[in-house]
This record gives sequence, C-alpha cells and structure tokens, in this order.
Amino acid sequence: MPDDPTDTTTPPNPVVTLPDGGRALLRPLTPADKPRVREAFRRLSRQSRYHRFFTPLEVLDGKLLDRLTSADGIDHVVWAALDPDHPDDPGMGASSFWRSRTDPSEAEFSITVADEHQGRGVGTLLLATLWLQARRLGIERFRLIALTENFPVIHWMESLGATIVCDDGATCDMILDLRDEARDRIPMTPEGDSLLAWLSHPFGPS
Repeated sequence: MPDDPTDTTTPPNPVVTLPDGGRALLRPLTPADKPRVREAFRRLSRQSRYHRFFTPLEVLDGKLLDRLTSADGIDHVVWAALDPDHPDDPGMGASSFWRSRTDPSEAEFSITVADEHQGRGVGTLLLATLWLQARRLGIERFRLIALTENFPVIHWMESLGATIVCDDGATCDMILDLRDEARDRIPMTPEGDSLLAWLSHPFGPS
C-alpha cells in the first residue's frame, strides 16, 4: 500500500554511496538551481541532448528552463544527484516526473545523467528516488517515451522489467509498474538488483 498521498514531507537530503564507491547527494531542484542546470545542459554531448529532448537543442533557457526547475512536489517532482565532494560541479544527473492530467495514478518520468557519470548507476539511483516519491503520492505507473535509436535506455528499461511497445517506428513507449506487488517481477539483472536494493533502503543505505 502507498503511504498517505497527502503526506508530501520531503525527507532530509541524503548522501549515498554508489556501486563504484563514489558519493552522491540527493536533493530536489529549485528555481535557484537554474545556473547549475544550464551549465549541466551545456556540458551534455549533442547525442545526450537529442535523446533527452528529441531535438538538437543548443541552449536551455526561457520557459523550458523554468519548467525543469519549478516543481510543486505533488504533480511535478524534480530531484538531482550532486557530487558532495565537488560542490562547484553542476551535478551527476537529474530526474523528474509529471503526473498525468487524465490519469492521476500515472506519471511520465525522465532522467538525464551527465556523460562523464554514465555507467555508474546514477540513473538507477535517481529512478529509485522518483519511485519512492511517486508511491508516497499515490502514483502506480511510470511512463517513459524514448527514441527507438536510444538503445541504452531501451535496454536499461527492459532490464528493469518495463513493458515496451515500439509502434510508430520513431519512439518506444515504456511502462514501469510501481506497485509493491510488482517488485517480485523485476528481473534478476544487475540493474534490477540495484533498483531493488535502493528501493529497500529509502534513498539508499547511508
């Protein structure tokens, strides 16, 4: 059973240990983080930008930047993984979800990991962080839409047990069941095991 959806209390910002021994500070993003987000976007490779926004976006600014850094904590949640040992670094990655306007039990999510931090488990950590927040708010499913050419993300979602449909030839529609009873169906893959470990220790072991 999910926690009380009216309880939107944000837990303390934890510092957790990544599989490679590095550390990550988890905390929500706020409008004050706009310079950090803008710089993190600037450092992304062209391919990473295209896979995230489906367009060769060169500058992150204006309404899009406002939208990415303004969350209400209920229908729109945004969290980041930062490097506590390098506070001037713009961050390891960021994640967010938007609750569906037509189905409040579903939310579309996105995760962006800095190129230099990919392969460290940051994406799975951020997914678990969003997952736990979503369950507190009564959300039962995550949806992710990715380009069919984005093989790493599609493989990652497959390794986590997502239902994947690629109908139009350009994008794949992927669904993750967040309900507690669905955890037994998460595959025994390195990614699945890591996700379950993070979920069993809220925001990861200290």
